[in-house]
Amino acid sequence: MDNKLTLGSGDRNQCPTCHKYFNSTSAFDRHRTGEMGTKERRCMTTEEMEAKKMCLNAAGFWIRNKNTNLLRSLYE
Repeated sequence: MDNKLTLGSGDRNQCPTCHKYFNSTSAFDRHRTGEMGTKERRCMTTEEMEAKKMCLNAAGFWIRNKNTNLLRSLYE
Protein backbone atom coordinates (compact mmCIF):
# COMPACT_ATOMS: atom_id res chain seq x y z
CA MET A 1 0.00 0.00 0.00
CA ASP A 2 1.17 3.52 -0.77
CA ASN A 3 2.61 5.19 2.32
CA LYS A 4 1.36 8.62 1.24
CA LEU A 5 -2.42 8.48 1.39
CA THR A 6 -4.16 11.82 1.09
CA LEU A 7 -5.80 12.78 4.37
CA GLY A 8 -8.05 15.31 2.64
CA SER A 9 -10.74 16.95 4.71
CA GLY A 10 -12.79 15.59 7.55
CA ASP A 11 -11.66 13.49 10.48
CA ARG A 12 -8.95 11.34 8.82
CA ASN A 13 -5.60 11.14 10.55
CA GLN A 14 -2.26 9.31 10.67
CA CYS A 15 -0.71 7.88 13.82
CA PRO A 16 2.67 9.49 14.50
CA THR A 17 3.87 6.30 16.21
CA CYS A 18 2.90 3.41 13.89
CA HIS A 19 2.23 5.60 10.81
CA LYS A 20 -1.04 3.83 9.99
CA TYR A 21 -3.92 5.90 8.57
CA PHE A 22 -7.35 6.11 10.24
CA ASN A 23 -10.68 7.24 8.84
CA SER A 24 -11.75 8.85 12.13
CA THR A 25 -10.52 9.91 15.53
CA SER A 26 -12.56 7.12 17.10
CA ALA A 27 -10.79 4.53 14.91
CA PHE A 28 -7.44 6.08 15.86
CA ASP A 29 -8.35 6.00 19.57
CA ARG A 30 -9.49 2.39 19.28
CA HIS A 31 -6.09 1.27 17.93
CA ARG A 32 -4.31 2.50 21.06
CA THR A 33 -4.11 0.10 24.00
CA GLY A 34 -2.80 0.20 27.55
CA GLU A 35 -3.38 2.72 30.29
CA MET A 36 -2.95 6.30 29.17
CA GLY A 37 0.16 7.98 30.56
CA THR A 38 2.04 4.73 31.17
CA LYS A 39 4.87 2.94 29.38
CA GLU A 40 2.38 0.19 28.50
CA ARG A 41 0.42 2.54 26.19
CA ARG A 42 1.06 1.47 22.59
CA CYS A 43 -0.44 0.93 19.15
CA MET A 44 -2.21 -2.35 18.48
CA THR A 45 -0.74 -4.68 15.89
CA THR A 46 -2.64 -5.33 12.68
CA GLU A 47 -3.71 -8.69 14.11
CA GLU A 48 -5.01 -7.07 17.31
CA MET A 49 -6.99 -4.47 15.33
CA GLU A 50 -8.52 -7.18 13.13
CA ALA A 51 -9.46 -9.14 16.26
CA LYS A 52 -11.35 -6.00 17.40
CA LYS A 53 -13.24 -6.10 14.05
CA MET A 54 -11.33 -3.13 12.64
CA CYS A 55 -10.49 -3.24 8.94
CA LEU A 56 -9.18 -1.19 6.05
CA ASN A 57 -11.74 0.61 3.91
CA ALA A 58 -11.50 0.87 0.11
CA ALA A 59 -9.41 4.06 0.43
CA GLY A 60 -6.81 2.32 2.62
CA PHE A 61 -7.81 3.84 5.97
CA TRP A 62 -8.47 1.80 9.10
CA ILE A 63 -12.09 1.94 10.29
CA ARG A 64 -13.66 0.86 13.57
CA ASN A 65 -15.94 -1.81 12.20
CA LYS A 66 -16.71 -3.43 8.85
CA ASN A 67 -20.41 -2.90 9.49
CA THR A 68 -19.91 0.87 9.86
CA ASN A 69 -19.43 1.29 6.11
CA LEU A 70 -22.42 -0.92 5.38
CA LEU A 71 -24.66 1.13 7.66
CA ARG A 72 -23.44 4.43 6.16
CA SER A 73 -24.09 3.20 2.62
CA LEU A 74 -27.71 2.41 3.56
CA TYR A 75 -28.32 6.04 4.53
CA GLU A 76 -26.48 7.81 1.70
